[in-house]
Amino acid sequence: MIMKQDYGMTHVVHIRNHSIYLDDECVFSDESGSDDFLINAYKQSGANYPKFYKMDTLSKYGFIAAEWLMKGKKSDELSSFRKGIILQNHSSSLDTDRKYQESIADIASPALFVYTLPNIVMGEIAIRHLLKGENTFFVADRFNAKELSSYLQILTSEEILSQVITGYIELNARNPDIFFCLIEKDGDIPFDAESLQELYTKHPLVEVVV
Repeated sequence: MIMKQDYGMTHVVHIRNHSIYLDDECVFSDESGSDDFLINAYKQSGANYPKFYKMDTLSKYGFIAAEWLMKGKKSDELSSFRKGIILQNHSSSLDTDRKYQESIADIASPALFVYTLPNIVMGEIAIRHLLKGENTFFVADRFNAKELSSYLQILTSEEILSQVITGYIELNARNPDIFFCLIEKDGDIPFDAESLQELYTKHPLVEVVV
């Protein structure tokens, strides 16, 4: 069923290959390892949010992607209950699960345990940007544009949400795959499955040889 397209994407962020792209412009690049990359990217974003340093790796990448996506947006422009977040990945919170499992050999880490669910990254982003509306995290075999598009069409066509952060956030120790979009009223980029898939494939991951 084709629904009236009142909403569209206004901004797109990719974090891949040690670089951050905002609407196809490279806004940050750093060949450092994952931890240094995240700290340097956080500083480059201009955010002042000390809790960032306590987050797990998945949440840090999500935080940074959302920070660039939401630049210039005023938190009071819309009701917090009309703003939401819909994300997807393949490995859930496996990166943090492994780190927590390793900590059990000594003393189990409560700081890691609280991040052993994939939806915690959404919570961190929601707190930062005052998103109190619908939030859902899908786990799929790979990026599934059709699943995201279908769900987003329902949320926007029924006026459940007026602003949505959506995308894919998969952690690979060598080269994370982060793709975030901001959907708003009067956005000029369609968010049908074909458009989402085409945008996702931009700035493709470069295979890391070890």
